Amino acid sequence: MNLLWHQKLLLHLGIACLLAVGLPVWASAEDKLPFPEPNDWRQLPETALIETNIGSFEITFYRKEAPVSVRNFQYLVEHNKYNDVKFHFFQEGFVIQGGDVSGTGRGGPGYSLPPEISKIKHSVGTLSWARPPNEVNLERRSNGSQFFISLGKNKHLNGYYTIFARVSRGMEVVEHLRRGDKIVRVKLPKEFSTKNPPDQSTSALPEATPSPEQKNQAPEIRLPDGDSFALPR
Repeated sequence: MNLLWHQKLLLHLGIACLLAVGLPVWASAEDKLPFPEPNDWRQLPETALIETNIGSFEITFYRKEAPVSVRNFQYLVEHNKYNDVKFHFFQEGFVIQGGDVSGTGRGGPGYSLPPEISKIKHSVGTLSWARPPNEVNLERRSNGSQFFISLGKNKHLNGYYTIFARVSRGMEVVEHLRRGDKIVRVKLPKEFSTKNPPDQSTSALPEATPSPEQKNQAPEIRLPDGDSFALPR
């Protein structure tokens, strides 16, 4: 037990140190959003199509539960902030994470989001905003652009992160994403067309072959860079 406690303590300290570089991204509770908060969640888009270098998948928003988050995603898409943005973290059975518009894997758009934590559970295919750990983020504010997609039932994350969408079609594409893959662009409903439906060929995707870097990579013993996950208490 003492060894386990010591390991957890070192993990917390390591995350806190990693945060030092990214701290300027995380402003105070008075963080000003670059858009007005929505008055009616029903006026927000219901879905979005995320096109990646290996295929497309569709997400459905939790508009009622996380209206500010959905409006933020919409804002980023409307300003082409997600175009050519890489997924910078992957852990099999855990998450695939991306959306850092700064391109560093440790940043964001320059503002954070208020927490919209609901009773929705982290299950396969849910999209949640990343955020710094509780030690430096007592209000549990979220990163303004980084998100992760759960690849398993991450019960230990329930109640700690804002879930704002879920994968409603194309989960097979998500399961093939790896670190270094990228979002090509994101389409909102107004761009959807019955003449150009979401890519249906993804089921024929070959099994992803790990790169030499991935083959030689040691198992993850800590959570990704400090801009991301907290250890629930």
